[in-house]
Amino acid sequence: MRSYSVPPPAVFPVLCGALALVRPEEFEAGVFDSWSACRRQIDRQFFRDLSEFDPFTAQLSPFVADKVQCIARGMV
Repeated sequence: MRSYSVPPPAVFPVLCGALALVRPEEFEAGVFDSWSACRRQIDRQFFRDLSEFDPFTAQLSPFVADKVQCIARGMV
């Protein structure tokens, strides 16, 4: 994914969603508003955080929870 200079249309929002789940503070601060900023976050630690994310015990911030709720079922 890091090799995309311009990602396919579905890649950027999915990556933003994944980043919002594992790095909510940065997401709320608007750090991931551009593809270049998101692309810099794709590293071993990101994949480790994502693989360890447990949706059943996660405490989402209200900001992130609101964003996640608007995703239609089956879109991800």
